[in-house]
Amino acid sequence: MYEANYYVRYRHLIGVVWPCYFMYWPLLYFYVRELTSPKRFEFSLRQYLHFLPALVSVLLFMPFYSMNTNEKVVDWALLYITPERMSLSKLNVLYGVPLLFGPQKIVYFILSYRLVMDYNSRIKQSFSSLEKISLSWLRSVLLFVFILFFVVTALPFFATSLRIVHEIRYLFYLSIASFAFYFTFKTVLQQEIFSRIEIANQAELIRTDEGRVPDATICSPESQQKSNGVISKGKYQKSLLTDERAAEIARQLLDLMDSEKPYLKPELTLMELAAKLAVSPHNLSQVFNCEIRKSFFDFVNEYRVGEAKKLLSSPQYGHYSVLGIALEAGFNSKSAFYTAFGKHAGTTPSEFRKQQTQE
Repeated sequence: MYEANYYVRYRHLIGVVWPCYFMYWPLLYFYVRELTSPKRFEFSLRQYLHFLPALVSVLLFMPFYSMNTNEKVVDWALLYITPERMSLSKLNVLYGVPLLFGPQKIVYFILSYRLVMDYNSRIKQSFSSLEKISLSWLRSVLLFVFILFFVVTALPFFATSLRIVHEIRYLFYLSIASFAFYFTFKTVLQQEIFSRIEIANQAELIRTDEGRVPDATICSPESQQKSNGVISKGKYQKSLLTDERAAEIARQLLDLMDSEKPYLKPELTLMELAAKLAVSPHNLSQVFNCEIRKSFFDFVNEYRVGEAKKLLSSPQYGHYSVLGIALEAGFNSKSAFYTAFGKHAGTTPSEFRKQQTQE
């Protein structure tokens, strides 16, 4: 509307989009929550409270909206050209209201960022391959948008004095366009994040009451005991799985990994492994957290790295490329292979192969 001169032709449109600033981050938060929630996010009446700041900003801007068109144009021009000539009361409204956007943005950024981090940790408890369902890209998007809107919020305070209003505005338009294209591209490319029947069922298995990934400190009543004698509530507090049975499942799991090598399947999941062991996924999740003390993702990929080491050391596979070795060991991408190999072997596959050749 600004670039097309609609503000000049239809002057009552000046400022109508300002309350929308308070809707950007709540909407983005709802989108992140929908992608990361184990169950479908249901929009209830209580969720409308997130848009209360937008409504309050409308009320605060009412004196400006009620001006006649000439007064609006004058104040709008003064705001962007010579703000020092405006009255203090008008500056408090036109500058003060957008300032409230800063704290709101910080709160929703933290909430959204935590959702993504918790999701990326949670899926490691059920999946051995994360490329198609990981939301690490969304974490980068959140950081980008946070910085972008921080610049936009601070724009009125330095752009006018530096006489770079047009340049920064065009940079903002370019950034928004780039963000929209990237966001759409990732959404189309990663459609699996919208087909979450399997993900929802499996992710729900390893949630605690607080929605976070459990750790080894909540595995048994003995480990829950605190110095003051208070037992904290944890996911496995009411579990019927005894320590003896958990140890037995762990032994069966290790035997299965050595004999059948299920880790060679790139898309191996916790539910599939539980079916092979004839145990419930919940009990197997407890075994991983309490007996093995590793996530399902790290456990499986450690075996894959071990298999890759054997292949890299074997003359029979000397003509295989690094990617070929990765696929043979159960990885489905070169990047995932390099990441896992560096974590569990402390070197790169190429360096490891070179060391084995020299020996």
